[in-house]
Amino acid sequence: MKDYFAILGLSSDASEDDIKRAYRKQARAWHPDVNPAPDATARFVEINEAYEFLSDATLRKAYEWKQSNADADFDERVRREAVFRMWMADQQARSRTQAYQHAAMPFDKFEKSPIYRTAMHLNKVYNYVFLGVGICMIFLPVLSYFFQDPNLPEEDRVTFLGILFPMAVGGLFVYGIYYFLFKLNNDD
Repeated sequence: MKDYFAILGLSSDASEDDIKRAYRKQARAWHPDVNPAPDATARFVEINEAYEFLSDATLRKAYEWKQSNADADFDERVRREAVFRMWMADQQARSRTQAYQHAAMPFDKFEKSPIYRTAMHLNKVYNYVFLGVGICMIFLPVLSYFFQDPNLPEEDRVTFLGILFPMAVGGLFVYGIYYFLFKLNNDD
């Protein structure tokens, strides 16, 4: 059985975001319109097949179940294996057919396909969420400094120097997200 995580260059505990990010990177690198290598189409199809399995929660659960199905008795394992092989062959054929369709289309059109656009949109949503977190990391220390209780003893008060570090970390965080959200995407 193929190791779909290895195909995308991921470990088996990869998150959905990791899978989408790895898929996007690999799909861009191996699309036949972009990569002149003789095995680019085959590699692109393999990447799409892996993404189809790992991005669908049901398929991923079944795939992971197969990888860890060691608790049943021998006859039950043989029966499960036969059922799983038939199901897996059907799912792989569907994924491979769709992947060949994606490989045959120009990259401009592939970028507009639902599978690629979904990965791109979710990536942007995550980036905007993290951008908001970074902005909060900058402004919440400032607010805590200006709106702290004036009746607090001096040693319990937040000092201006005490908020510089969280603000600096927040600034770096925001710059990092800005870089990945805007600058890196505009350089492509």
